[in-house]
Amino acid sequence: MLLGEYECTSLIGAGTFATVLLGRQKVTNTPVAIKKIPRNNFNDPDAENRFERECNLIREMDHPFIAEFYDVIQDDKNYYIIMEYVENGNMLDYVNKNGELQEIQVRHYFCQLISVLEYLHEVKKVAHRDLKAENVLLDTHYNIRLIDFGLSNLYTDENPYLKTACGSPGMFLSQKNYNIYLTKLYMCLIQKHYDCL
Repeated sequence: MLLGEYECTSLIGAGTFATVLLGRQKVTNTPVAIKKIPRNNFNDPDAENRFERECNLIREMDHPFIAEFYDVIQDDKNYYIIMEYVENGNMLDYVNKNGELQEIQVRHYFCQLISVLEYLHEVKKVAHRDLKAENVLLDTHYNIRLIDFGLSNLYTDENPYLKTACGSPGMFLSQKNYNIYLTKLYMCLIQKHYDCL
């Protein structure tokens, strides 16, 4: 399947909201990840707003541990987010396949995760709100790339409270009026604990 300057080559994975395909940029032959989202997922105006917000947020990101955004393409049936392809899959699959992480690995990933969160919170004023092992990918050198900004939201220093509880079950704060700075620490501790299991 051709999408402008990109060609889809195989399936990486599928979820309830989107399918992720492996593709390549036709001129440079650079591998890319293509997140395919059916238009019929946007019957709810809130879902369309979240999608637009996600595209706008990731378009503005510039950090070595966030998957790079390339393009958004649409056709009659789908939207396609074209992003950096990250070769070694997600953290959950890595831990399930390889077993317990060594302390040096945990420190390595934790420092990178803190670097990303500091960038998101201090520079971009963005709360990711779906931090989990499945949204942390590993590149060729086993450095992380954070993905999936679909639940992300902006906040301000004057009002660091977010009003909507969201995220994956077991991985989010349930209260509706929560402070983003305390949430950042809480999520990092959960992620570090989870990675050590």
